[in-house]
Amino acid sequence: EGAGAAVELPEPGDRIAPRRAEPLPVVAAGDLAGLFWLEGDTPRSFSVRYAPWRGDGWGAAETVSPPGPGSQLALAAATLRDGRLMLVWSAFDGQDDEILYALRGRDGKWSAAARVDADDAWPDITPAIVAADEGALVAWSGFDGDQYRVYVARFDGERFRPARAVGSAGTVFPTFQADAAEPLLVYRNAKPRGWTVAELDRSGAPRRSAFVAGDEREAPHVERDAGALRFRWGASERAARWQ
Repeated sequence: EGAGAAVELPEPGDRIAPRRAEPLPVVAAGDLAGLFWLEGDTPRSFSVRYAPWRGDGWGAAETVSPPGPGSQLALAAATLRDGRLMLVWSAFDGQDDEILYALRGRDGKWSAAARVDADDAWPDITPAIVAADEGALVAWSGFDGDQYRVYVARFDGERFRPARAVGSAGTVFPTFQADAAEPLLVYRNAKPRGWTVAELDRSGAPRRSAFVAGDEREAPHVERDAGALRFRWGASERAARWQ
């Protein structure tokens, strides 16, 4: 196959239920490392599963998280610098949605699913993750009783540090752009409508940010250009400067 050519792979085996959803491939050192997906009879009974890629086929499927009291969804994953694999996702705990994580060690064993941040009475949704230093940064949109806003928590290699609010009220849909000098956090603003990009320090706190107004629903690709920033949506482009 030519460089960059798409290759269709077979489904992993070891099916345990009729429905599969949200396939999420994960890459390590530029190569396919494995595949996450949801599996169950209904969306409310999905388990979270993973199969490692062996180079010529899938390894045995593994259950990362069995069915819980409600839905599990919004999978996001990253390979850490030490080779461990971290998955984050949103799961209903019987009261509201919380952001969970699990780690696959170099021995192939999964840690038990645990909360990224302390339990609260409000939903946390749409997680994103990027490897950073010896750990990772995880972002999500959390409800505070009045508005959604973007939060970030740092995994230091052993545990998560307390989360901090990064976005103002009405910020949603965080994503990380990891191909920059520093990981960039991109999220959508409800009022005024538009998109913000924030450059984060090692703790996950924003060093500086930039905003462009607009109604685009898809997150932009952000490029640095001699101190300025270019927000791109296909052929559409707008410029901004750090604040």
